[in-house]
Amino acid sequence: MKLIDKVLNHYDSQGRLKVEVPEWADDEFDGIIHYSPVTLLERNKLMPELKKESLDFVVSVIVMKAEDADGNKLFTLEDKIKLKRNADYRVLDRLANSILHGVTIEEVGE
Repeated sequence: MKLIDKVLNHYDSQGRLKVEVPEWADDEFDGIIHYSPVTLLERNKLMPELKKESLDFVVSVIVMKAEDADGNKLFTLEDKIKLKRNADYRVLDRLANSILHGVTIEEVGE
């Protein structure tokens, strides 16, 4: 097997990861955010926001990657301004960092 195949298999083998956001849990939402590992291409899409020394990238990561258990996006581009204006930054920051660094529920529990 070629090395590139091993690299691709490694990415595919990770599947979707998940992180818990208990602050958002209720009877309709279990508080579990699912996401696939961030790729270099996705990280590059965030670079313009990072270069502006703005924290907009926090919300962009969440809108880009956050999904429910069925793989449906949890947020739309229209939700970005609402998240920036009316969401707890500490929760957004923790979620974005988990997504960017691949921290999962299991790792948080350790």
